[in-house]
Amino acid sequence: MVLNASTSPLVSINIPTYNSEKTLDECLGSAKEQSYSNVEILVIDSYSRDGTLGITGRYGARVYFAPSLSEARRLGVEKSLGKYILFLDSDQVLPKDAIAKCVAKCEREGWDALTFFEQSIVERNTFAQRVIAYDKWLFHAEQDDDPLYGSAIPRP
Repeated sequence: MVLNASTSPLVSINIPTYNSEKTLDECLGSAKEQSYSNVEILVIDSYSRDGTLGITGRYGARVYFAPSLSEARRLGVEKSLGKYILFLDSDQVLPKDAIAKCVAKCEREGWDALTFFEQSIVERNTFAQRVIAYDKWLFHAEQDDDPLYGSAIPRP
């Protein structure tokens, strides 16, 4: 199935934030530079006290406010206009063709959701980041992405 501008469904990219100025520019850049162009970007902020909100303006993102991560995710879904919703953390980046591949697969196979391996921005080599990186390495090595029994979190 070949998707073009007139047949491509809208994808809503939901990005919850809180004091995310160190990684948000790269995250939003990867969202904006997708080869798939029919996207809307929603940033749901938990009242950041850094430069997070100033960064969102450069990418044309719609901004909403929520007091917690769970509320941010709920509000993002509620405000999304797209047929598909991509949950993207503010410290993650997308390969340029990630959305195009996901939409094509969902449209071709009739799927409602997909999971894919995340790529996080690593700023410092802290112990916590090394533990998280090791956990991701284990996950990828085991290819534990079974939608029912695996440990993957769906990212439709």
